[in-house]
Amino acid sequence: MESLLLKNICLSVILAMGTLCYAEPFVADTTKRVSSQSPNDNIALRKDSDSAVIREDSVYHLFNVDKKAQFPGGLDSLNSFIKKNLCYPPETRDICIVGTVIVQFIIEKNGTISDVKVIRSVDPLLDKEAVRVVTSMPNWIPAEKDGKAVRSYYTLPIRFGLYR
Repeated sequence: MESLLLKNICLSVILAMGTLCYAEPFVADTTKRVSSQSPNDNIALRKDSDSAVIREDSVYHLFNVDKKAQFPGGLDSLNSFIKKNLCYPPETRDICIVGTVIVQFIIEKNGTISDVKVIRSVDPLLDKEAVRVVTSMPNWIPAEKDGKAVRSYYTLPIRFGLYR
């Protein structure tokens, strides 16, 4: 009886650890700032309001800004832009490749887009088209922290589907 109880406890601990490990990338650490620069670069440092030293070129996550970056005109305009400019590659359409490509990029302080990368791939041709559309977007309204424009990450799912 005791060994069965011990096995159940061990199994519960293992399952809980697996769940924590899976959820970890999605948990925001509000004390940590992510920077695209290497630690050896000479970048001006400043004190943040929480007394943490951060780089002037820090890239903020959605959870660490006062005002999120947004596409001019909002989400409806973003969806319209994607629908209007997305070209389904004929090679993938002919063999019915469908799915959602997830693209992550940085919205700079001036609203331009940089560091575009695919974080979930479907097919190299669909990935390439998703990156092309994102890089062709007009300038965004940048995120704000303490009333100042800051660099921020944005993650965008782009769905490729065949509809009749």
